[in-house]
Order: sequence, then C-alpha cells, then structure tokens
Amino acid sequence: MFELSPLNILFIILSISVFLITIFLCMALYHVIQILREAEEVIDKANNTVDQINTYIAKPIKIAMEVSEKVRYAIGLIQKHYGNDDDE
Repeated sequence: MFELSPLNILFIILSISVFLITIFLCMALYHVIQILREAEEVIDKANNTVDQINTYIAKPIKIAMEVSEKVRYAIGLIQKHYGNDDDE
C-alpha cells in the first residue's frame, strides 16, 4: 500500500507549502492590481482637478497679467509723451 517514509512526508509537506505559497502570491497579486486600479482613478481625478484649476484660475490670471503689461506699456508711452511736452 502507501508507505509513509520520512522522505514521503517531506515531499507532502513541501507540496502543501508550495501550494499555500502559490495561493498567497496570487492573493497578493490580486490586491496589488486592485490598489493600482484605485491609484489610476485617483490620478485621473487629480488630472481633471489640475485641468479645471488651469482653466478657471491660471488662464484668467495669465490673461490679466498680459493685459496689465500692455496697459503698463501704454501708460509709459503716455507719460513719456507728456513728459517731453513739459520740458519744452
């Protein structure tokens, strides 16, 4: 029949250990995949938020700064023009 020698017991224990380690690694891999999916969703939401901030805050500020530069240049020209008239 089946003989339980120490070598056979060792092989049975090693087989069970390899099986359990394989199950553990599969579960760990599944959880890592789930974490990476959630991280991808968080990154997508963060990118959407950055795009909204860029659209509603950064672009208007940039436009306002460009307008202020042009107005400052125009004021400088006006002051230069009227400053030259005062000297005559």
